[in-house]
Formats: sequence, structure tokens, C-alpha cells
Amino acid sequence: MNRDKKPAKPKVSYRACTEQELEKAKVVTEFHDNAFGDCKAHGDPHIIKLGKKPVGWLQLTFDGYLNVIEILPEFQQQGIGTSVIKQLYGKYTVLEREIALTESPCSDLGVKLLAKFGIEPYEVY
Repeated sequence: MNRDKKPAKPKVSYRACTEQELEKAKVVTEFHDNAFGDCKAHGDPHIIKLGKKPVGWLQLTFDGYLNVIEILPEFQQQGIGTSVIKQLYGKYTVLEREIALTESPCSDLGVKLLAKFGIEPYEVY
């Protein structure tokens, strides 16, 4: 038996959810209007999980554009946001698919995440 083998990393996943599920998971720290207010009309919320643990949320517009992605601070810089965007858009970068995030990043980490996909801060609207 190989005792040096590390346990598998939990899988990053996302799924559509209700406002009540988002509220119960306590993953909305910014963008409250998108999750629970007037902006909710722009698209459906999805909960992001690492294994079975809620670690963030995203909003997809009804046209399939990523409008908001938020990862809880204690789970940032672990590749979760990158994994979700790759799951959403496959091997293409966001710009190759003519898809752009429509919310300004609220942190330097958000800017770094967008830069991985070739999006400069001035391209975010």
C-alpha cells in the first residue's frame, strides 16, 4: 500500500439554485442586488461548491454570459474561479467566445482572475 499518496482534491462544481439556498449557504458577501435585488432579473444564481461545501456563487445572464462570480475570501487563490470559468466555456478563453464579465471586479484578485482569460480591467463593463 502506498502511504505517500495524497487524497484527491475535492471537485469544483456549480448548479442553479434558489435565492433561499444562496442565503442559507452564506456565500454572497458583495453584489447583494444581483443575488436578491433588482439585478436578479438579469439572470439565474448558481451556487459554487468545493466537494460538498458551498464556497461561492455566480450569476449567468439568460443569454449565458457570466455576470457575477464571487468566491468566499478564505477559498480565493485556489483555482476555484478559474475552474468554474473553464467549466462554463471549455478550452476557449472568454474573449475568443465573445463573452465578457459584465460586472467590475471588486478586488485585485478579481482583476487577476480576469487577466488569466485575457481580459484587461478596461474591457470589463
